[in-house]
Amino acid sequence: MLVEWGATEQLEGTDWFALEIRSEEGVEKTLKRLCDSLPQTFGDEPLQVFIPVTKRDLNVYDLANANLVYVRSADMKRLLKLRTQITGLVGLLTLGDSQRIRDVLPIEDSYVQELIKTCEREFHARSKGVKVGTFVRVVGGDMQSFCGYVEKITGDRATVFINLGVKLVRVHTPVKNLLNLDHVKKNRRVYFYGVTVEDMEHPKHLVPYMSEDKPKIDMAAPAKQGPKHNNCITKLITNKMKEGIFNPNELAMAIFTSLSDPKMRPPASLYVILVTIKNTLKSQMRREGFKTWKDMMKFHPEYRMTFKSLCRLAEKHGVNLPPYTEVQTRWMKKNRYTPRKPKPKDLNTRGRGRPRKVVVG
Repeated sequence: MLVEWGATEQLEGTDWFALEIRSEEGVEKTLKRLCDSLPQTFGDEPLQVFIPVTKRDLNVYDLANANLVYVRSADMKRLLKLRTQITGLVGLLTLGDSQRIRDVLPIEDSYVQELIKTCEREFHARSKGVKVGTFVRVVGGDMQSFCGYVEKITGDRATVFINLGVKLVRVHTPVKNLLNLDHVKKNRRVYFYGVTVEDMEHPKHLVPYMSEDKPKIDMAAPAKQGPKHNNCITKLITNKMKEGIFNPNELAMAIFTSLSDPKMRPPASLYVILVTIKNTLKSQMRREGFKTWKDMMKFHPEYRMTFKSLCRLAEKHGVNLPPYTEVQTRWMKKNRYTPRKPKPKDLNTRGRGRPRKVVVG
């Protein structure tokens, strides 16, 4: 597994460095923490991390050279700081374990490139011979470590049927994400197959969990129907964002224009439009790396929209929608909630004291 961060072209041909992991049992969790911390630790600095995985199985994550992974970057200081920033790392291999830049042991690029080719061969070998009906284990993903039968193969993707006893699951995953377990005896092929199942003296207890045959479910394709929410404002906003329109005011105008179409389902109130636009824009906010809506407004002031501006825009386009729904109105009356009124322009408030009249002239 090769993880790259930044412009790694300038690192080609340079030496690698060995990064030691503290425990064999926590290799996978430690490497996940390492990959998650790359944006914060290295910023714009390029980095390459090679994880020489040779075997993946249930609770098995074997590396080629004990607990060593290989890294290289132009910033050696940040590489040395990894040991203090990420739990589970011992640090770079250095002379006398000094953890100094001048004592770091370099590793030739030719050696690591040969190791990469070896790991690639091992990676492709684990799914070799997988076909329809093969008993396999899902190596990664939401259904990681579960076992089942390959039901269908389309191109480089496979559909795995897993019988969990209480429910049936179909997993769509790349063929390379499967481990061929066709050598397992048929009386031990269960979804939780492992070393414990292999060592069982009485496999008759596994019979309730075995199901090689496909379930008797009518898989006929249903009649084609249009999407349930094809004529709602959420679908309209999503389509506009795919076209590159993210300005809330432009999205609101597109909604008001589409309401003249009788097929379009009108929203319950203007407040629903405001909330829908903001919630849809949150996906764009996460893609650009903003944590809160306030941070996004600092970089995109043109995205600013208030409920009052939306009401004015609706009045301009002649849209007759209530500002709030009946449920919201009843809630406001029940809780005695009233929207904040703007302060009079002829009053000047200072601190917590009484408002003072401003005398002009």
